[in-house]
Amino acid sequence: MLLIKGGLINEEVASVLGKSPDTVKYHLKKIYRKLDVGNRVEAINKFNETIINKR
Repeated sequence: MLLIKGGLINEEVASVLGKSPDTVKYHLKKIYRKLDVGNRVEAINKFNETIINKR
């Protein structure tokens, strides 16, 4: 999630992780579903809220 939060696109995330862009897309969809969000911005916001609430 930190790579996405850092502004990287799927292709860049895939390159950093040594995976295919399709694999990144697949896992992002699963993350969105678990967070009950529809896009990157919502996922990042929910991620940030979670981090803040755990402090």
